[in-house]
Amino acid sequence: MLDFAFGDFYIAQSVHFAKVFGFDGYNLDGFGTSALCYCRYCQDAYKKDSGKLLPASRDVASIEFRRFMRWKLNRWTDFVCRWQKAING
Repeated sequence: MLDFAFGDFYIAQSVHFAKVFGFDGYNLDGFGTSALCYCRYCQDAYKKDSGKLLPASRDVASIEFRRFMRWKLNRWTDFVCRWQKAING
């Protein structure tokens, strides 16, 4: 969901399904927020925001990995806020 184009699509679909099917809520479990993704979007977004390349490994002792995780979790928080606002109208 870090890719804003896909995130926007996902949010629009969620709003549509909530209206059509009357969903009471959504479960955010299983979105892989701790996974490393090396897609072009993630590489470009991280480089733009941090000036750095994505970390090479998931070494939690690495300051670079921890910086990346902070960045990624902030991006997830932004996505969830946009999703919540859209769902709640």
